[in-house]
Amino acid sequence: MAQKRKSKGEDPQDGRRNGIVVYVLLLTVAFSFRAAIARFYPNDGPDDGRVYAQIARNLLEQHVYSHENEPPYAPSLIRLPGYPLFIAGVYSIFGHGDNTAVRIVQALIDTASCALIALVAFFWEPYEQRKRRTAIAALALAAVCPITTIYVATILT
Repeated sequence: MAQKRKSKGEDPQDGRRNGIVVYVLLLTVAFSFRAAIARFYPNDGPDDGRVYAQIARNLLEQHVYSHENEPPYAPSLIRLPGYPLFIAGVYSIFGHGDNTAVRIVQALIDTASCALIALVAFFWEPYEQRKRRTAIAALALAAVCPITTIYVATILT
């Protein structure tokens, strides 16, 4: 196979810059989609979300890991501490009970998972010529996937 000759104006950096622009645009679409769902379609229906939020408030206000609404705040082992601690961290920054902030932070984390999907696709593709195309396709699919996006609107693990 004959190789293409580069014309005088071609710069190999242009291809990389264009790739970065595509990645940034897709990540912006992914975050915008998730933030819009989180902001305009919040879902407070599941009671588990209320339990997690109550544990987070009790951690900040009563300094006890409890799901009780009123005293005595008996310590509880009803839920694992990871997600209530995450919510408590967001509440401590943005205000106690600010579930919109929790949802937006979840949207950021879910957008980061889209980037990880693209990275996995990039490294999983065995052919060097198709790595970038595969990563962009995986990122595009992950960015607009409604199945995972709906979870940012709910206070759940």
